[in-house]
Amino acid sequence: EILQRIDENHSRIITGSQVEMEFKRNRQRVILDSWKEIKSPSFESVKELPAFLADSKQSKALRGNEKKARELATRLKARALRVLENPTRHDPVYKSAQRLFRSAEPYNLNRTRKERFAVRRLARKRFCLGYPPRKANDTSIGDAVNWEWIVQCAIDSGADIVIVSRDTDY
Repeated sequence: EILQRIDENHSRIITGSQVEMEFKRNRQRVILDSWKEIKSPSFESVKELPAFLADSKQSKALRGNEKKARELATRLKARALRVLENPTRHDPVYKSAQRLFRSAEPYNLNRTRKERFAVRRLARKRFCLGYPPRKANDTSIGDAVNWEWIVQCAIDSGADIVIVSRDTDY
């Protein structure tokens, strides 16, 4: 449902090539971390139950579902790997983001837009002056580029801006 909303609102979403690069780098890391965390469930405690519980319907059901649970975990891990290996085919989030990043909407600061030079210049100034958003010891001006583009879009549109981010700098 969220991906559909993104697709329906390209003309209202502020984004750009900087966001695209960050998304792609972080998306790959998140998927890989998730893949590493997927483990087959352990049923050892069910196998070592005391006699009065070992013959219960619940423990028998758990033992009976052990193979199915392991199979599901294996399939889930394989799915995550397919998403990692070929996101353009297997990752609906990646595909939706690609459509957004490729859109020719006015609030998409891609590499073909001449405004990117002015935005970068303002971002360098913001960064050199130590203005937020930025993290301590950060040597990248990416957050400053995004911020300056958001400010420019707010000025151009005359509209309020809602920032959706997990980045604590904003």
